[in-house]
Amino acid sequence: MLINSHKGDFMVKTVLFHGNRVSINKLANIYELPAKEINFRYQHGCREDNLVVKRICEESPYSFVKFKNKKITIKELLSKYPYLNVFIVRSRYNQKKNLITPP
Repeated sequence: MLINSHKGDFMVKTVLFHGNRVSINKLANIYELPAKEINFRYQHGCREDNLVVKRICEESPYSFVKFKNKKITIKELLSKYPYLNVFIVRSRYNQKKNLITPP
């Protein structure tokens, strides 16, 4: 179920959370996170507990990096560049190097 937000992008109203459909606003209130952040994580492939943790573990493929001035998950980056892995991407990101330098 989608609703239109004021900026023209779509915001999911409910998400699948531990087998149940739950309102994003309810999750936001329970876990004290902004609903927009939960929606952003859901749209970028985060599921279950990664939707609501305050800080996603850096080693997780669902942690975020900045690539070409966009915030994306490492998992999304790996789908485009299969020769990389989570540890290579994270170390290059922390060292502020080019994330996709060929092997």
